[in-house]
Amino acid sequence: MGVKIGSGNFGTVNKGILLGLYDSSSKTTVAIKSANGLGCPTELNDLMAEIKIMSCINPHPNLVSLIGSCSSELKRDGNLWLLIEFCEHGDLQNYLKKNEGRILSGKETDPINSRNLLKWLFEIAKGMQYLEENKIMHGDLAARNILMADDPSDSNTPMAKVAD
Repeated sequence: MGVKIGSGNFGTVNKGILLGLYDSSSKTTVAIKSANGLGCPTELNDLMAEIKIMSCINPHPNLVSLIGSCSSELKRDGNLWLLIEFCEHGDLQNYLKKNEGRILSGKETDPINSRNLLKWLFEIAKGMQYLEENKIMHGDLAARNILMADDPSDSNTPMAKVAD
């Protein structure tokens, strides 16, 4: 578990490295959500509910993917962890603020421009449609709950993924 990259109603999120996911020598960067149930039972219950929901749906390109969870210390210390894919560019809210100038003044040939907004809206809609098809209500769709990850089909612009 590495540096803290966020916090909220659920607890905290740290960047981490998962060893051996693909083979004995692989190192995968992940985001680790944690809640200390001894400190705040609501955080623990919220994280447990998120783990339960995420474990019931198949992966989708526009949803942040579950990698795993760990509850081995839950009874002893009240600790629970959720490992999800790491999204390199952070949340949409901060990404838009950070790149406002590039988005608003970018030319059509620039990798970041106003047309990216349509791409991201479409990706968010596809993620939300997938949740609806699986009878899952998100309940808190907001720019802070959209994460921006590298797009395997376009190395110049990130893709939007629904989270939380």
